[in-house]
Amino acid sequence: MKNFTFSKWLFLLMLFAILGADEAFSQTGLASPSAFSNSSATPVTLTGTPPSNRRFISSSSWSFVSGPQTISVGSTSFSPNQTSNNNSVAATASFPSGAVAGTYTFKLNYTVTTNSGGTTSTTGSLNVTVTVSNPSAPVGCNGQFYVSHGPISGSTGSTLLEKLSFSGLTITPNSFGLNPGSIGFNAMGINPIDGYIYAIRYPASGAKAHLLKIGSGGINEVDLGAIPALSNDEIAYSACFDADGTFYFTTQSGRFFKIANPISSLTAILISGSGFDSFADIAINPVDGQMYGTTNGNTGWLYKINKTNGVRTSVSGVPNLGGSNFFASLFFDEIGQMFGYRSDGPFYLISKTNGALTSAGNGTSYSGADGCSCSFGRVFHDLTGATICPTQLNQHPVFNITVSVTNQSSGQKT
Repeated sequence: MKNFTFSKWLFLLMLFAILGADEAFSQTGLASPSAFSNSSATPVTLTGTPPSNRRFISSSSWSFVSGPQTISVGSTSFSPNQTSNNNSVAATASFPSGAVAGTYTFKLNYTVTTNSGGTTSTTGSLNVTVTVSNPSAPVGCNGQFYVSHGPISGSTGSTLLEKLSFSGLTITPNSFGLNPGSIGFNAMGINPIDGYIYAIRYPASGAKAHLLKIGSGGINEVDLGAIPALSNDEIAYSACFDADGTFYFTTQSGRFFKIANPISSLTAILISGSGFDSFADIAINPVDGQMYGTTNGNTGWLYKINKTNGVRTSVSGVPNLGGSNFFASLFFDEIGQMFGYRSDGPFYLISKTNGALTSAGNGTSYSGADGCSCSFGRVFHDLTGATICPTQLNQHPVFNITVSVTNQSSGQKT
């Protein structure tokens, strides 16, 4: 019995040692980004990481394995080198604009040391996958109101998006799916030119904030890249679009910027270098083009803003909002009425003359909130997926288009 017990425990000890060795020498691989749409060319960084106190050495390399089309992979590099423990091996997979949607697999064939001194090694391989989808549809320029909310938690935060519906004085939030998610952002607006939401992503520590594009359905969060004009760690809190597609935004550093065409550019032009640090949101009247802004103060919280030079003119903001109940979201309807969604839930019609408030509904209390809508009266067509181009088989295609028309005046039009 004793011999049996001793043998049994010896066997278990050996098994544990084997399993422990396998665990100790487990390599990891990462593709970044691992999911995106094919609306633009996208470089994907493939990175392999060795176990602690081990290193990858010669003959470790990344390669394309399978996918809907062949993707080129650049040369593999070691960081910092092949002689330092805890190094990494990386390569770039270059996905072209319009890459076929589907799942792509890449392989790292590696040689890795099995002791801290690097005198012994083993070989193996690991795979990573990348998912490519077709572009998401635009949300449209149709007067719909959206609100974002969540902690100011960095570029990988948990900002959520709600689509608000109104029934009398009751406001109901409807969750708007974000994919891939886990992206922190603020300062958003809807572009009347292409119908997508654009927002400014919170910066990673020590880095610049990025421009984000949000659509409807599929992989609908697309990081467009860093905004060069911003300083490292500079956060944007308020933003809006003009009728011509110009994107305006303010930052916690008090600066006021515009991007003339965010569809194709990340170039932000500085309009004013100070005075905008307390602005919670901005919006533009679609009737006369005047910009308004709200601050996080209890009184004197409403301003007219000159879009050309950033000069601010106080409109008073008659009511004392009290505490921290500032207007986190500001927007207009098609006839130029200004509305605000307060951080503690109430929804108001705001006088453009003196800031007087008229109750217009009640909703949910949010923290770290921003809001946007598009009310420029643009007829917007989403033809995604429609068979509209002639082919040899169908030289005269017929298809239906649904058009929503909004009257920008308070009178009847015929």
